[in-house]
Amino acid sequence: VSFSFSSLKKSGRKLIRRGKFHHMDMTDLYQEKILAFARAARASTLLPSPMATAEIKNPACGDLVRVDLNFNDNGIITAIGAHSEGCALCEAGTGLLLSLAEGRHSDDILPMALQLRTWLAHEHENLLTADQDAFTPAREFTARHQCITLSFEAAAKAISNT
Repeated sequence: VSFSFSSLKKSGRKLIRRGKFHHMDMTDLYQEKILAFARAARASTLLPSPMATAEIKNPACGDLVRVDLNFNDNGIITAIGAHSEGCALCEAGTGLLLSLAEGRHSDDILPMALQLRTWLAHEHENLLTADQDAFTPAREFTARHQCITLSFEAAAKAISNT
């Protein structure tokens, strides 16, 4: 079977996985829930005086995420702000983080990041939340996994810096 990357890029409809062609419509990837998460991320603002902050850039694609956090004395996240510059999946991953982090203990963030990353890699089927299921089509695009997890990594880095 012969193919060219340019035809693959133009169509956006075929995926090569383990040496086989799979049909996937790009609308499967950018469904409404993903776009809603991305809108939530764009609506977020950074905190005026964060207790912890970190910024991470994805060297593969240039996505950039900054996460600000505030905590109470017990380590519970009381406020989160984020700014992401990048693709819709990066923004959607930030939206997912925003929906999950506030009210959680800061010690929960790194395990959440690892659980999301390993779920994307098909290592298990445990969801952080039912809404995470919207990211199922992205599991087939391994190059996009870091886009989705970047904000979780930034939050974990911010926490580790405190």
